[in-house]
Order: sequence, then structure tokens, then C-alpha cells
Amino acid sequence: MSLRPLTPVIALTLMLSASLPALASEAPAGKSRAEVLAELEAARKDGSLAKMSRESSYAPEFERPSTANRADVLAALEAARKDGTLAKMNREASYAPEFEPKGPGRSRAEVLAELKQAQEDGSMRCQTGNRSSC
Repeated sequence: MSLRPLTPVIALTLMLSASLPALASEAPAGKSRAEVLAELEAARKDGSLAKMSRESSYAPEFERPSTANRADVLAALEAARKDGTLAKMNREASYAPEFEPKGPGRSRAEVLAELKQAQEDGSMRCQTGNRSSC
């Protein structure tokens, strides 16, 4: 029987067995079991463990204490219900109130007057791409 077909298998076995001691080394311990259990108990007491279990994106390092009291929050909620903001936020995933138009828009007459002024003073030509006259 020839060992030639088994040579790659034998070589691979030798390489793997030589690398096993490197994989078997113990990982450096950061905290003792008692320290971890103490942190766990503290997290249970202050409620952060419940938050982490409930909210997938909870990051305690970004948490800031609220300055609003309950009455202020309820008043803001009621105002959002009345003006339709709450319904928009619940309906649209990409709703961003900071980009909502503020105040009334211009009337048709105002827009037409602005267009006429732009045509007369030449700024309309600059906006439409005819840059040679700008």
C-alpha cells in the first residue's frame, strides 16, 4: 500500500496537532465571578437590567436624566395629539418634524410676482442654465 495519497492528510493532522496548544491557552480574566455577580445585582436594583432586556438599542452611556416633569410630558403629548404630530409619527417611519414647513406658504400671486421680477432683472436666466449672460 502506498502512503502517497495519505500524505496531505498526515501533514494536515500534524499541523493541526501542533497548533492545538495555542488554542488551549486560557483567556485573560478581566473580572472575578464575585465582581460580575455584584454588577448584576446592582443592575437589577437600579433597573438597568430590565431596560437592557426590554430594549434592544438601550445604551446606558447615552442616557440623560429628564428635566421635564410628568405634567409637562403629558401636556406635550396632548398638544401632539391635537396638532396631528403624534399621528404622523405613528404612521410614517421617516417623519422628521424639524423639516416640516413652518408658517403659511406663499400665495400664487406672490409666486407670479417673484417670477416676473426674476425675468425682468435677469436672475431667471442665471437659474435656468444660460450662464453666459450672468
